[in-house]
Amino acid sequence: MNWQYTPYVFPLLAATTISVALAFYAWKRRPAVGVTPFVLLMLAVAEWSLAYALRLVSVDLATKLFWAKVRYLGILTVPTAWLVFVLQYTGREKWLTSRNLVMLTIEPLTVLLLVWTNDWHGWYWSSVNLVPSGSLLVWHATYGAAHWVHVGYTYLLLLFSILLLLQMLARSSHLYRGQAGVLLIGALTPLVADALSTCDLIPFPLDLAPFAFIITGLTAVWGIFRFQLFDIVPVARNAVIDGMGDGVLVLDVRNHVVDINPAAQNIIGHLSSEVLGRPISEVLADRPDLSECWRSEAETHTEISLDKGKARRSYDLHVSSLHEQRGHLIGRLIVFHDITERKRAEANLVSQKQLFESLVAMARAVTKQPSLEATLQNALNMSATLTDAENGSIFLLDGREVVTHSVLARGEATPVQQHELVKSVMDQGLAGWVLRHRQPALIPNTLHDDRWLELPDPPYTVRSAMAMPIVSGSAVLGVLTLMHSEPNHFDTKHAYLIQSAADQIKLALRNAQMYDEQRHLANRQTTLYEALRTVGEHLNPDAIARAAVDAVARLTGWPAVSILLPDETADHLIVRAAAGTSPIADGRSLFVNQGVTGRAFRLAQTQYVPDVSADPDYISGHSDHHSEMSIPLRRGERMLGVLDVASDIPDAFTEDDILLAKSLAEAIALALDNARLYAETRRYADAIAGERSRLQALIESSRDGTILVGMDERLLVVNAPALNLLRLPAPPEEWVNRTIQDVLTALGGHAPRAMQTFLSEIHRIREGDESPAEGEFEVPPRTIHWLNLPVMTNDSPLGRLVVLHDVTEERVLERMRDDLVHTTVHDLRNPLTAISGALSLLGRHLTGDLSPSQQQLWDIAHASTDRMLKLVNAILDIGRLESRQMPLEHTLISLPDLVTDVLDSQLSLAANKELSLENGVPSALPPVWADAELIERVLNNLISNAIKFTPAGGAIRVTARTETSDQSRIFVSVSDTGLGIPENIRARLFQKFVTGGQGGRGSGLGLAFCRMVMEAHSERIWVESTSESGTTFTFTLSPPPPVE
Repeated sequence: MNWQYTPYVFPLLAATTISVALAFYAWKRRPAVGVTPFVLLMLAVAEWSLAYALRLVSVDLATKLFWAKVRYLGILTVPTAWLVFVLQYTGREKWLTSRNLVMLTIEPLTVLLLVWTNDWHGWYWSSVNLVPSGSLLVWHATYGAAHWVHVGYTYLLLLFSILLLLQMLARSSHLYRGQAGVLLIGALTPLVADALSTCDLIPFPLDLAPFAFIITGLTAVWGIFRFQLFDIVPVARNAVIDGMGDGVLVLDVRNHVVDINPAAQNIIGHLSSEVLGRPISEVLADRPDLSECWRSEAETHTEISLDKGKARRSYDLHVSSLHEQRGHLIGRLIVFHDITERKRAEANLVSQKQLFESLVAMARAVTKQPSLEATLQNALNMSATLTDAENGSIFLLDGREVVTHSVLARGEATPVQQHELVKSVMDQGLAGWVLRHRQPALIPNTLHDDRWLELPDPPYTVRSAMAMPIVSGSAVLGVLTLMHSEPNHFDTKHAYLIQSAADQIKLALRNAQMYDEQRHLANRQTTLYEALRTVGEHLNPDAIARAAVDAVARLTGWPAVSILLPDETADHLIVRAAAGTSPIADGRSLFVNQGVTGRAFRLAQTQYVPDVSADPDYISGHSDHHSEMSIPLRRGERMLGVLDVASDIPDAFTEDDILLAKSLAEAIALALDNARLYAETRRYADAIAGERSRLQALIESSRDGTILVGMDERLLVVNAPALNLLRLPAPPEEWVNRTIQDVLTALGGHAPRAMQTFLSEIHRIREGDESPAEGEFEVPPRTIHWLNLPVMTNDSPLGRLVVLHDVTEERVLERMRDDLVHTTVHDLRNPLTAISGALSLLGRHLTGDLSPSQQQLWDIAHASTDRMLKLVNAILDIGRLESRQMPLEHTLISLPDLVTDVLDSQLSLAANKELSLENGVPSALPPVWADAELIERVLNNLISNAIKFTPAGGAIRVTARTETSDQSRIFVSVSDTGLGIPENIRARLFQKFVTGGQGGRGSGLGLAFCRMVMEAHSERIWVESTSESGTTFTFTLSPPPPVE
């Protein structure tokens, strides 16, 4: 490759260097607006200049053509990058959608493809050659149509960008105008140079655009360091001003609107297009009072209100003057700050302050005096003062919503009149309505409201009224009513004020009630304390009764106090102790169905008789008694006796007296119950001691081993046979209080199976399964049967009881028996098979030759032989299953098909008994993994049993399903509508030779065979039977194992 020297290359290298430096400088400020496209623009300019320099120094045409094509990477990038930069710089990023960016890349990519494939079509350069220019050989090309289309497109993009910058130049401030001017110079210089070169308007064959990039770079440097290009951009102003929540208007020196942000447009209700250029006096024509604000050069700060739709909003108006650098006025800045919410908050604050002052006044008034009467009167007076009411009333209610205290507007009234007035108002008047509806009532005019009750001969006139419930939780504590002689006197503000004050009234009334209650309670507590202290010193019932009546009579001053306790038969009440000024005689006996005391004892309820002469059940205990109170002494549901109090005055006892008597009765009953418990505890302690001695003797004398393990897994009881059976050293007393882990450690050496069994049981119980369990293990040379039982007391676990029994001899005898049975049955099968075969052969030859009686005998012989053979085979199969010698041929089984085949084989038997066979197995059920022949026999056994034990007209149904609790199993059920299985044999049903309760109907081996088949498959089978719905047998099957 040959090169030629030319000094033109130096300015091109300078342009390249400046462009790369600007790209590097801008990249460090890439978070700023427009930096990314500017960096791309500078890199494209650098590539353009460098490629043109290499084309100049190249000598041959092929090399120049190559660098000409390379140069187009920068040429095609510059217009697009410049447009993107200008759009971002002028705040028009919304135009740079993904779709628009893709469209901007179509023309450059198309031209680039045409440039690099020009040798094939000549659409971009129709011809290229070398022409001498002085001492240089320079490139010269004749351009095709594609080139001129690209030139037009490029100039269009550049001119559009320049137009945007000119718009910004006209509208921006001095700083932004400087930036825009720099950018315009940097853009126009290479554009003009390129136009001169493209149109051959210069006398030498050079492209001036790369040389002009020196000027572009220098102006960019000037813009960066003089006008803070990339540090302060006009789009930042738009983001700040347009994003402000406050409204901003800018006026020129003639008070014409020159700028407005969206918030201000929303405030004045006009778009920017409607107000820009118009005088502010026309824009705010409805507010001529503000004209002085923008006529004066002084800063103005005031508050105004403007209508916005149906609402009216308040604004803080701030008008300030704008001056240029030399101090001349150039306009005004108007800022609207919305203070509506602040104004509302201030108004609410004033209202709340007034409400608070009223509530404070109410609180002071109602807490001046602690008594209920004074508190009610003060609450009514202050409510009337706060609302300017003329009259009013207030009622205090108890828990039954009965008026207990009242202050009436009618001050002068006898108690009888007050009672009648209160009753009328609460039954028919406004206060009663408020109580029933539990809500305030506001009556503007009493003449037009049915809720108002006009009382006879009122000393005042009422035309408007307001009633407020005083609510405490869900209960109405009282009702306050205010009245005025003028209609429409009360409004919602009054209602809100009194409703707020009702809480203060409620608290004051509660405090007054508590004050009275506390005073009575203190007296009652003192009495109770003295009574408890007195009766608590004794543990004998008679001594408690004597001390109790003496203390109660002394502390309360009641004339007659006695305690009656039932005799052993509970038919009589006997006076165990009496005290007072007129007591009942000790030892007096009354039937429990007589007198007031007997009634209290029978009904277990307090009986108060204000006038004994009016009670037909009363039996006189003293001639001076005129009122009586009997309180049952009870603990829970048990009646211990009666506390009887009498007085020589009619209606002598108040509600507080009754409450005090009940409390005293509870204290006396507690003391009597404690005495009873003490006696029972002593008796039980003696009984437990004797029982412990007998139990210990029983445990020690038992031949079975006994171990009691506590909840902390420590041995509480262990006898010598248990240690002997487990071959554990040391006497029993040395094993007591040792842990079960010590037992496992001792068994590990000589009885590993026993240790493993104990360990499995411990894990099972720790996981929450506390049911009983049993089994066997070997402690050589013995076989031990163990039983693990929970020990409970009042549903609370105390531990586990393990019983060990030596079954070595029983197991030896069972094996001998099984061997004998197996040998005998096996020996019977061969002759039975021969007999069955002979009978079958004989039957084929003698068909039609036998008389009916002979045929019947032959059928009996054949059926009996078949039954005997099946029984023998069943016994043999059970023996093989018990000894685990029957091989299992696992295969995939389609349960729907298997159940269908079995039901078909049993169809004739069912038809003979008029039974229906139903197949409820879903066809989509997945296959199971088991021995098909054995499972078929299990189903045959269960279905044939159901046919045998189901009455005619019944139904037998086979179903299969999966359970959400066990997705790894399929549950197969055979249900019938028979009479069920007796409870006494249900637990033994799967044992050998146990039938379903109908003698002579089976061998008792079928269900035992089913159980052993399912256990051989590691599955389960169980029965559910009730007399109402028949019997259901269910067994489980597993899906095939996963393929590895």
